[in-house]
Amino acid sequence: MGLNANDVDVAAIDRKREQVGLAGLTEAERTLSLVTWTEYEVILGGLRGFYHNSAGDHAAEAVLAFERLSARQVARALRDANAAFPDGAPHPESDLRFDQLERLDGPDGTLLDDLTDAYHAASGELSCLTDRFIVEHAADLPFRI
Repeated sequence: MGLNANDVDVAAIDRKREQVGLAGLTEAERTLSLVTWTEYEVILGGLRGFYHNSAGDHAAEAVLAFERLSARQVARALRDANAAFPDGAPHPESDLRFDQLERLDGPDGTLLDDLTDAYHAASGELSCLTDRFIVEHAADLPFRI
């Protein structure tokens, strides 16, 4: 039986991130934190929810995390969503990003919904890629006892 995402103590990584910030995590922890945080927010509220919440502060870093995971289709979908923002990127500060969000959806109000659909269509690869990443980086991740 091999390691998988259910074996990792993601809550411990989240607590550590809250205490020391993303920069204080190992690269493996940072990657897994950004991937799971982004996925959580997008599942709950689409890309609108992701960008509206604090996970959106790290939208550019999340693209890199998906690339480190080898989730290239998801990285591309998120990169495309980031590029749709005024000025070509979501602002890392939430107040400024909220202003951008108001201008983003266009006249029909569906751009973020369409981009969310593209993200979800690409995310089918995440489970197996996450499991592979965990096996490859087990020495740098906390596991449940």
